[in-house]
Amino acid sequence: SGFTDSAKDRMDMTRRNRKRTGEGRSLSWRLGKRTVRAADRLTNLAVVLVILGMVLYVFYSLWDTSHIYSAASTEVYETYRPSEDDTESFAELQAINPDVFGWLTVYGTGIDYPVTQGENNSTYVNTDARGDYALSGSLFLDSESARDFSDFNSIIYGHHMEEGTMFGDLDLFREESFFQSHRYGSLFFDGQDHGLEIFAALEVNAYDARIYRTGDIPAAERETYLAYLKENALFYREAGITAEDHIVILSTCASDSTSGRLVLAARIGSENFENPFAGDQETDTGSGAEGKSRLSLLILAGVLFLLAVMAVLAVRWKKRNKKSGGENSNERKKKK
Repeated sequence: SGFTDSAKDRMDMTRRNRKRTGEGRSLSWRLGKRTVRAADRLTNLAVVLVILGMVLYVFYSLWDTSHIYSAASTEVYETYRPSEDDTESFAELQAINPDVFGWLTVYGTGIDYPVTQGENNSTYVNTDARGDYALSGSLFLDSESARDFSDFNSIIYGHHMEEGTMFGDLDLFREESFFQSHRYGSLFFDGQDHGLEIFAALEVNAYDARIYRTGDIPAAERETYLAYLKENALFYREAGITAEDHIVILSTCASDSTSGRLVLAARIGSENFENPFAGDQETDTGSGAEGKSRLSLLILAGVLFLLAVMAVLAVRWKKRNKKSGGENSNERKKKK
């Protein structure tokens, strides 16, 4: 009997130990499962947040890009453009910003802007013609050039921008057909229009001191300067330019080279040229490809948005499956 009681006690103790061990294992298993579930949920949430963040960033970039190009649009300054009948509107712009002194138009392009001149060549890199901060900046005459364009050579700078804004359309003069069909422009200063006759298009280096000469070049060196323009031009038009003429250089950055510059050379004359594109509803500019960069961003934003939606739906579908599987498991246990 004693032996039997002792054996029974040992069996009871074994059962209790097994029960405790099972409970311990069950608790550890449940804690581990909960940890895995929590980590899984956090991972899913992180993925969704990252994708949504990317979508928001793309839409912000679109808004920011649109804002920059809107600020650089010719429509912003259209009411200030001087005309033969009325220059009061231009005077209003000068009253807002006295550094505005002229207006440049290249016929058949998106170049149709007021011209400024600051104390140095950094003033209007990120300042618009009204004196406000703008990444698009404004067209500005070299600080060492005379405002009345009495120097033999004057230089006007502008940002290279897409969608035909600022000096972005200088790119178009890389095509010979465009160069040949776009010959004239207009430069307003000292209260009157002056005709521009474009005679050379060049790709040069920003550090080419032979091109970027400011001030009044001595008469003996002007023929050398003109010869250098002709020798290095992508396209050149014989227009009878002499050392007695006054020329203007339009300069912007080249998109395919850090130190590269696109340059257009034109003679400033007293004769005004008729704008052959005045009757066109749309100018023959690079803005025909307007919105390519925005379209790419919109497509990217759309793809990311769809990915975000799919990720959210996948998480919800996974949760529903887990819940459905758990309910089915409980039902099976009850049946047993």
